[in-house]
Amino acid sequence: QTATPTAPAAPAAPTNAYTALLQVRKDLKDPKKTADEKLFALKFLVHLVGDVHQPLHVGHAEDKGGNDIKVTWRSRDETNLHSVWDGALVEYPGFTFTEMATAYDHATPAQIKQWQQDDMTTWLFESYQLCTPIYASAVANPKFDWHYYPTFGPSVEQQILKAGIRLAGVLNETFGK
Repeated sequence: QTATPTAPAAPAAPTNAYTALLQVRKDLKDPKKTADEKLFALKFLVHLVGDVHQPLHVGHAEDKGGNDIKVTWRSRDETNLHSVWDGALVEYPGFTFTEMATAYDHATPAQIKQWQQDDMTTWLFESYQLCTPIYASAVANPKFDWHYYPTFGPSVEQQILKAGIRLAGVLNETFGK
């Protein structure tokens, strides 16, 4: 008997943010990728770097990263924990993107160097560590009032700052300084 030849299997789609980040970085450097493929990879890279710095994107799978945890935001909006971290806390100060960049731009040269040297697993672990107080706070009191932003706002600011600096590092490493 002769075996019937089969087509090679398609490459597996990335199963998580870490493998997706590795893949898009590889795609950006691949001379065989088309301009459209590289543009998609670049957009996805920007998105993923932001995502892995939002703690609930690396949170508990069993509650879909906080999507299943119902909370009340500022006594008026019933929502979920993930949404508070995806949008409400980022928007709370009322900054435009330019104002946010200016307000959060306070990293030292040593921090910039360290954050850009950190492995992506460090990015993920830092975000995961933030989940412990986030989940504990939601369990203790799911009615988020004016205390919530002063408690977690500095973490949001720090994660946004790190994400931007790390993205800049990845772009510099990918495309040259």
